[in-house]
Amino acid sequence: MKRLADSEVKSCLKDILVYVDGFCKRNSIDYSLDGGTLLGAVRHGGFIPWDDDIDICMLRPEYERFKVLFAQEKHPWLKLHSYDCDGYPVPYMKVSDERTVLKDSKGTRLPAIGVNIDIFPQDWVPGDPAQNEVEARLSTALSDKLFWKIKSFPSPLDVYEWLRVLKWKMALAGTSAVELCRRIDEVANNPEYHNSGIYCDAQMRHYKNPRYKAEWFSSYVRIPFEDKEFSAFTGYREMLGELFGNYMELPPVDKRVNHGTMAYVKEAGETGE
Repeated sequence: MKRLADSEVKSCLKDILVYVDGFCKRNSIDYSLDGGTLLGAVRHGGFIPWDDDIDICMLRPEYERFKVLFAQEKHPWLKLHSYDCDGYPVPYMKVSDERTVLKDSKGTRLPAIGVNIDIFPQDWVPGDPAQNEVEARLSTALSDKLFWKIKSFPSPLDVYEWLRVLKWKMALAGTSAVELCRRIDEVANNPEYHNSGIYCDAQMRHYKNPRYKAEWFSSYVRIPFEDKEFSAFTGYREMLGELFGNYMELPPVDKRVNHGTMAYVKEAGETGE
């Protein structure tokens, strides 16, 4: 397989985002750029130079509607992945270009999929600090279990770490990664806290920080990213402040790292396995 250059990976990611943006427009689904992608749009006018992924988010009702409608899209090479779509063991959604394949660089045993963008739900979370702490601990415990469930065994030469992974694998032998994702999602999407006035990326364990005010999500604007415009919540600058603090300040050079993405174009007949 031919490896994609970093610029080609970014071009592929942007092409996926352009399609998702058009799909959302056609189906009246609201979304926002999120995380480092939103930061890149504001601070760099596009990708953060050392970044190699794209994140967007949606309020939970829009997220669930997107999931149902995109699954019916039958696109020839874009595919939706999630624990409750095709059993892909993550508690959020991915849209991937299946003409490509990513090689794992994080020591996990995830099924091989193509270059992809992440789609996260924004969920209501408790306004009460004590209850928020309870929910945060529960979500963290489940996420830690999922981490060990999908983690690959290290080199046998690293005996301590190998035994540590084995211990977790044995403890979780009766629980599937998909079940853990389902439980993480249930904790995040708890109807008891609907209309609490506070949102967060609950799947990503962001119960304490960032916590977003509901009024920031009341409407949407279009902001530049690379040579196009995409959607963002009107409170996107407040979101960035919660997420990154002084977000216009560049991080130290040693923190300017990417996800280590290694992506390849599939040849005819290849599955990516």
